[in-house]
Amino acid sequence: MNENRALVSVKRIDAIEPLRVKSGEPARSELVRIGGWRATASVGEFQVGQLVVFAEPDSVFPVEERWSFLERKHYRIETQKYNNILTQAGEPTISQGLVLPMDVLPKGTYEEGQDVTKLLGVTHAPEPDDVDEFEANAEFSTSNKRPAKFKWLPKGIFNRLMRHEWFRKLALPKKEPKGFVQEVSKTDEERIQNCGKIVNADTTWTLTEKVDGQSGTYRLRKVKGGFLKRLFGKPQYDFAVCSRNNRLNKPDNSSHWAMAKKYNIEEVLKKLLNTPMFKGFDWIAIQGEVAGPKIQKNRQGLTENHLYVFNLITPKGRVKSMEARVYVGNLGLEWVPIISYGVDLHGKTEQDLLEMANGMSLLNPERMREGIVFRAENPDLDLSFKAVSPEYELKNK
Repeated sequence: MNENRALVSVKRIDAIEPLRVKSGEPARSELVRIGGWRATASVGEFQVGQLVVFAEPDSVFPVEERWSFLERKHYRIETQKYNNILTQAGEPTISQGLVLPMDVLPKGTYEEGQDVTKLLGVTHAPEPDDVDEFEANAEFSTSNKRPAKFKWLPKGIFNRLMRHEWFRKLALPKKEPKGFVQEVSKTDEERIQNCGKIVNADTTWTLTEKVDGQSGTYRLRKVKGGFLKRLFGKPQYDFAVCSRNNRLNKPDNSSHWAMAKKYNIEEVLKKLLNTPMFKGFDWIAIQGEVAGPKIQKNRQGLTENHLYVFNLITPKGRVKSMEARVYVGNLGLEWVPIISYGVDLHGKTEQDLLEMANGMSLLNPERMREGIVFRAENPDLDLSFKAVSPEYELKNK
């Protein structure tokens, strides 16, 4: 898992390939290869072996004059497909990322691999549960819902006032402090394009489907009380429900709390924490993907909401997938679909794994899967990464 993903970093160009248009004439752009990434750039702009600044898909640049060429894409870097620009093999060109010269950085000395995301003010494109839709759109919305205390105010005047920060602070309800549970990391696997050498690790791999939804974390921790309470009272617990980035302090109408109720997750975690395997631990947690109607456009075509668990975590680390699936399955939870296990990846390239990621979903054979998550089976190695299907990204961008 990668809580602080390096969206923009200093990288070295590995190769440059010419492109052509359908008529056969050379294109005005060429294909730059950086690790497992490939992105288009103007002919002659860069050289093989040159250090450059590379921004991955899902990078969002600040609204500044120097990035105005990104304005039509809302300053977001996405996977692009150019059907009129072909590779030398005659295939449409797929570009994943943005290559920039080093002079976009402040003057200084930089090393290959250095994370420069914050230096450029780049942020991660928000997922649905990262955004408070009412507050995020308040400045520009023409249909803001008026709180009860402002129902007397004409709608037009209310909307104009909502353009001002001072009024939004007055009108919007105060939020409880948010954070994330300290015991586990946020869910964000590294892409194979950034860790190609990992395939040669001394392990076989379990392959699970990457479900397109909203990630959630559920943690149960024992609360220590006084001696008499421990001696005569029932054990006390702190049950935490988290979206991708925040703890949701109180039960609400969110999909995360709905799953907590549907699967009775608090009780499930209590049972797990009191099994012989985990009894000596102070806490236990699961992480999963919530998918179904009204979530991420329901691209799997599910008829109801589900929580597909992909992590079972204890103070000793992540329980291996095949073992964890049995533990949670016996208590009524659903594990993410397992595609295969015992897979040897030695000698595979980034491109091999990206092609492997293409395919149909095990949740719905009529829909494409988002990709594959690879988890090491060697008990001494806590390694994992994801391969996102290029075909899926292009279809659903």
